[in-house]
This record gives sequence, structure tokens and C-alpha cells, in this order.
Amino acid sequence: MSYHPFGGRKLTFGSYSLYVLPSVVTMLFMALYTIVDGAFIALFVNSDALAGQNLVYPINNLSLGLGIMFATGSNAQVSMLLGEGKPKEANEKFTLTVVTAGIVGIVTTGLLLIFFRPLLDFLGAEERTWTYCVQYGLVLVLTAPLVILKEVMVSFLRVDGQPRLSMVATILGGIANIVLDYVFMVIFDWGVLGAAIATSLGILLGACVALWYFLSGRSKMRFARLSMDGGYLLRISGNGSSEMVNQLSAGITTLLFNLIALHYHGPDGVAAVTIMIYAEFVLISLFLGLAMGCASPISYQYGCRDFSGNRRILRYSVIWVACGSLALFLCAFFKPEWPVLCFVREGTAVFDLAKQGLFLFSFSLIFSGGNIFASGLFTALGNGLVSALIAFCRSILFLAGSLLLLPRWLGFDGVWLAIPVAETLTCVVVWVCLFRWRKTYHLWGKER
Repeated sequence: MSYHPFGGRKLTFGSYSLYVLPSVVTMLFMALYTIVDGAFIALFVNSDALAGQNLVYPINNLSLGLGIMFATGSNAQVSMLLGEGKPKEANEKFTLTVVTAGIVGIVTTGLLLIFFRPLLDFLGAEERTWTYCVQYGLVLVLTAPLVILKEVMVSFLRVDGQPRLSMVATILGGIANIVLDYVFMVIFDWGVLGAAIATSLGILLGACVALWYFLSGRSKMRFARLSMDGGYLLRISGNGSSEMVNQLSAGITTLLFNLIALHYHGPDGVAAVTIMIYAEFVLISLFLGLAMGCASPISYQYGCRDFSGNRRILRYSVIWVACGSLALFLCAFFKPEWPVLCFVREGTAVFDLAKQGLFLFSFSLIFSGGNIFASGLFTALGNGLVSALIAFCRSILFLAGSLLLLPRWLGFDGVWLAIPVAETLTCVVVWVCLFRWRKTYHLWGKER
């Protein structure tokens, strides 16, 4: 069966938008049902439980990072093989990626179980949050293989030309998560444990939808005989390293956020930081979805040596990023209280802290979209080193540096301003990289 990322349609702004829109909706819905998870915990347990969930969330960042690393790194390589007219080799690499991801997930769970208690101590669990950390964290550890496999399988739906099915898989999992949150937390009164189990079952449903498609005989890509290729595994790990860096750095910076918040305001500060992190995920989901959605077409057309088509994708993406950045900045700047009200009542200490934080955070939205897209662009072009550099600067170097320095000068407001400062500095790095590699990847020039 022949493959084309746009289903044979001519590449226009309309066909491009229709192709990436399901990925944008997927990420937005994923962010929304994640925030609903936190809202259930805050409303039906307490703010200490919300803080406990956030303290152990770096465990999930590790699982997501491994899954997204395998997904994005392999998606680019497999899409290029399809663009080069090598479907048999693409199927073999697809199979190897899925099997390897499953094995890595099982090993990850084993290691996390061995070091579970010292890990909780390291993450900042204390008397008020310890029970919640144990309950939520243990389920996160046991679910690690499922998280990794789900990210890989759903991402290959987009490579196979099924972005809508990828969206459906995520939405079904999200709906199941929300319904089960209510059942387990409100009806059964299982508390934080119920929220964790609901999340795991939602992930399982999404993974099963993707697996059903690839086993149904309807897919263009098929599972093939397993053929070991260490060089390929190293390449996809390196190419997807930026996304791994993003998730690991999210875990590291979440830890820093939590420790600083504990220092200034105790569990109330951690709860406020948790709300800000949830809100950030929702607001930048547009850009994450855009980067995910256009990755396979960029890789495919680069494999075909269709540089003119990639320049058009780049131009259309800039329009999406510019419009989205402006709209999201205005929403967060003028109405920072909206996301906060999903978690806590107005007039509480947590509400005041989180509202101030989201107001200051809003300035980061001016630059974050372009930075996220640029990192995804270099991954799609097979240059994992540059993509990782951008991700490292954005998520670790500048953000961790800002978190360590700004609170010393500005107090707790310095915590909220760390992200805007990091995104602004990363934007400079992005433009340097785009200019340096503009000719290598034919990033701009006249259409032929």
C-alpha cells in the first residue's frame, strides 16, 4: 500500500491544518484530562493530596520521556524510510521499536521499585504528603511500561497516516480517565489511589486502540520479523533525546519548583506550583501538538528531498505559532484566575499564590511556541543533537539557572518569572541554530 502523509492531497495551508489539527486536539485533550485529574484530587481529597501528586510526578516524567524519545526518534527514521520507498525496512524498524520500548519499560519499573522509598525521600515527600506520595507514586511506577508503549504506538498511528485515530485513542483514554476518576474517587472514595488507577486504565485503553489498528490488517505498516539493529536503536535514542531531555528536565525543574515552594510557603506553595504546571501544560499543548503533528510529513518530505514542501510546512507552522502565542498570552495575562478556580476557591492562600504565578508566567507564552516547534523541527529532520541542545537550554540550563538565582533577588515572584526568562534566552539560541543550519536543511529560499 502506498503512503503519503497528506493522503495524496496537495500541500496547502488547509490540508496542512487538517493534518495537524488532530494532533493539536489530542494534546489539548490530554492536557485537559490531566488537569481534571488534579482537580478531582484537590476538590475531593485536599490540597496536601494535590501537592503529594506533584511531588511524585517526576516518576511519570521519566516514563513519558522514554516513551516520547522512542516515539519521536523512530517516527523520523521510519518516515524517512517510507519517503525513500523502503516499506519493508520501515516495518522492521517499527517492530524493533515497539519490542525495545516494552523491554525498557519493564526494566524501568524494576529499578524504580528497588529504589522506591529513597526516591520518595529525594523528591521531598514529608509527613503531610507521605501517604499520598506512596499511593500515587506506586501506581506510576507499575504503569511505566504501559506509558512508554502507549506513547510509541499512538505516535506510529500518525506515521501511518492516521492522525484522527491517534486523536480518538487519546480522547477515549481521557474520557475513561475522567469517568473512572468520578467512580473511584467520589463513589468508591478511594482518594488519590483511585485517581492513579483511573489514569492507568485510561492509558491502557489508548494503547489498546492503537494495538488493535496495527493488528487489524488495515494499517499500511505491519509488524514484521524481529531484526536486531543496535545502530538504529542508538540513532533513534539520539534523535529523540531532545524529547527525553524535555521530560527529564521537567522532572528536575518540578523538583526544584517544589523544594523552593516548600521553603517559602510549605505545602500551600507546592499546591500553587502544581496548579501553574497544570495550566502551563494546557496552554502550551497547542505547540506540542503542532510539533508532533507536522513531524512525520517533514521527515517524509525530507526523505523525498522535497525541500520546497518543507519550506511551505515551515511557513504554515509559523502562522500557527504566531497566532497561537498571541491568543494564549492575552488569555493568561488578562484572566490568570480562570485555571486556578478549577482547583481552589477564591480568597485562599493557594488561590492568591497561583493567580500571581500565572500572571507572571504568561509572558513566557510569547516565546515558548517557537522554541517548542524549533526543537521538534530539528528532530523531524534527523538532527537530534541540535534538538537536544534547544531542549536542554530551554528546560534545564536556563530554567534551572533562573530558579536558583531569581528567588534570591525577587523572592517567590522569582519562581514564577523563571520560565519567562528561560524561554526568552532559549529564543536567542533557536534563531542562532536556524541561521546556522538554514542551508543544510534548505529552511528558507524561493519556491520552485
